Amino acid sequence: MFKISTFEKIITYVILCILTIVMAGPFVAMVSVSFQAKPVSSPGDWFGTDLTLKNYIQVLRNSKLSRWFLNSVIITVSVTVCATFLASMGGYVFAKKEFPGKEFLFWAFMAFMMFPIQAWIIPMFIEMSYLGLVNTYWPFILSGASSGFGIFLIRQFIDQNIPNEIIEAAKIDGASEMQIYFRVVLPLIKPALATLAIFLFISWWNQFLFPLIMTTTSDMYTLPVGMSVLRGIFGQNVSWSMAATTLALIPTIVIFVLFQKYITKGIAIDLK
Repeated sequence: MFKISTFEKIITYVILCILTIVMAGPFVAMVSVSFQAKPVSSPGDWFGTDLTLKNYIQVLRNSKLSRWFLNSVIITVSVTVCATFLASMGGYVFAKKEFPGKEFLFWAFMAFMMFPIQAWIIPMFIEMSYLGLVNTYWPFILSGASSGFGIFLIRQFIDQNIPNEIIEAAKIDGASEMQIYFRVVLPLIKPALATLAIFLFISWWNQFLFPLIMTTTSDMYTLPVGMSVLRGIFGQNVSWSMAATTLALIPTIVIFVLFQKYITKGIAIDLK
C-alpha cells in the first residue's frame, strides 16, 4: 500500500493553507470593510477596530435592496422548484421509457446546453415583449423551467441507481405510471434532486445578463442587477458597497454550507 511521507503531508497542508488564504482572504476583507465606521481609502483601513452596523442600515435605507432581494427570491425559488420537478420527470422518461426519437430528443437537449445565453437572449426578449411579459417574473420562470443539465443529471442518477426490476415489480403490483413516479422513483432520487436544486438555486441567484435584459424598471431588478446600480449610487463609499455585497452573498453561502455534501455528490454523478 502506498504511504505518504511526513514531508509530503507537510507540503500538502502548507499548499492547502495557502489556497485557503487566497480563496477566503477577499471574502474576509469584504466583510471587515462592510463594518468599518471610518472611510476606507487603502488596504491598511480594511481591518480597523472601529466597527459599526450603520453601513448596513444606510444601504437598506438608501436603496431598493430589500425589493431586489425579494425579486431574486421569487425568481430563484420558482425556477428551482419548476425546473427540478420537470427535470425529474424528463430524466425518468429518458432513463426508463422507450419511445421513437428518444435518443435524438435527449441529445437535442444536451446540444441546447452548448448554446451561450447571448445566442438566444435577444429572440427571447422580442418574444416576451410581444407577449407583454417584460418586467414580470414570467420570462425567468418560462425560460428556466426546462433544464437540459437537470434532465442529464437525473437520467444518469436513475440509470445508475434504480434497476428495471424495481419498476417492473411496481407494475406487477398494479401501480400506474404516476404512482410509480411519485411513490417509487421520487423517493429514490432525492439526493439527485437536492443536488440539482442547489445548483439551480446558486445559478439563478447569480444571474445577471438575463435579468438585465428582461427588466427595465428598478422595481423589477434582481440583486445582481441592483448591485451594479448601487456602484453608481454609493460612489466612492466602499463600506456601503461591501455591506450590500455581503447581504447579497448570504443566501448562497448558507445554501452551500448546509448542503455542500449534495454538491459533492452532484459532481460525482456528473463524472460517472
